[in-house]
Formats: sequence, C-alpha cells, structure tokens
Amino acid sequence: MWHQLKAQTSQHEMVAGLSPVHNEYRRKTMTEWRRDVLPYAWEDILKFEKTKPQWKIDNSIFIIRAYPHRDSVDPLLIAMHLKSDREAVSYAATLRDMPKGALEERLEEEGRFYTFVKPQLRKALRGR
Repeated sequence: MWHQLKAQTSQHEMVAGLSPVHNEYRRKTMTEWRRDVLPYAWEDILKFEKTKPQWKIDNSIFIIRAYPHRDSVDPLLIAMHLKSDREAVSYAATLRDMPKGALEERLEEEGRFYTFVKPQLRKALRGR
C-alpha cells in the first residue's frame, strides 16, 4: 500500500486543482486504508514538511482528518510544537477532530512535553 500511495502522489506535481486528489484520499482513508495509512501521514507532517510540496503535506493532514484516531494526537501535538503559530493552525484544527477521550487522556499526562502542550489540548477540547 505504501508504494502505491507514494506512486500516486508523485504523479501530481502541480499545485492548483488538487481538491479531487484530496477528496479521493479522504474517501480511500475512510473506506479502505483506515488506520493503516496514518503512519505515512504522520511521517509526512513530522519529517518531510520542509522537503515535500505543501500540497502533499496538506494531503497528509486530510488523511489524518479522514480517520480520527487516538494514535494521531501525539504526532499532531509534536508537529504543532515544532511549528510557528501561523504554521500550526491546520494542525490545531485537525487536533479538534480527534477523539475527545484521547485529548482528555493527554491532559492527565504529567511529562514535561504534555505540560507544555496542555493549552493546545484545552483549545482543541473547547473547539468541539
């Protein structure tokens, strides 16, 4: 599946008119790929944001949004933490779509990282 996904995205190098691509990936994520595709999307937002075209990163965010899963909360929080406020907006919006229980669990965590991201978690819970 990973090779097929990478081959499909590499075919699209233009920036305009990608709504059909995003819609197709959202549909496939919801109906076929489900959780299996999430690690690919997490890798994009955490490792390749500076090297891949922005539309490919946006596509990965669409994938994460299409299948809200508790395992996506930490990658989103890390991505938000690493970005400027302006860049973190789409990650914050995606975080609001994650399961409420997973967000609430992270509020209970005591580690230094979780202490730092608690304001973003509270915003995500209020934005529901």
